Amino acid sequence: ILEQYVIPTMSCTISTLPVSVSIFQTFSIWSVPANTFILPIIENTMLWGFLSILTQFLNKPLSYLLYTVVNIQLKYFEFVVNKIGETNIGVIELSSKISSFVGISLLLVVLFLCVFFYPLENEKQNHYLKNI
Repeated sequence: ILEQYVIPTMSCTISTLPVSVSIFQTFSIWSVPANTFILPIIENTMLWGFLSILTQFLNKPLSYLLYTVVNIQLKYFEFVVNKIGETNIGVIELSSKISSFVGISLLLVVLFLCVFFYPLENEKQNHYLKNI
């Protein structure tokens, strides 16, 4: 679970955090736990939804059964989102001036960490740190 769902969710959350803070002026501590609970279901929901659409033209009763599976999965998604939304804790709202500063700062930190922890093996090919 950690390797398949938590780490990718954390990397996506961290990489989009500067944009989220700058644009939406909020930060939620619930993004990683919520996405960790929802991600396994979403993968299957897309598959069942695609199969439902394909079978709709061939066999309507079978497609209704597949749509039922999709509906149950989406109800679970809705349940998780509503339960987290009911807590009303863990959401930090920022003013527009502060959110711009925090967003740019987070962007610089993320870029620095990417360059520092993931350098190119051959530094001659390092296009993002070439000396002028």
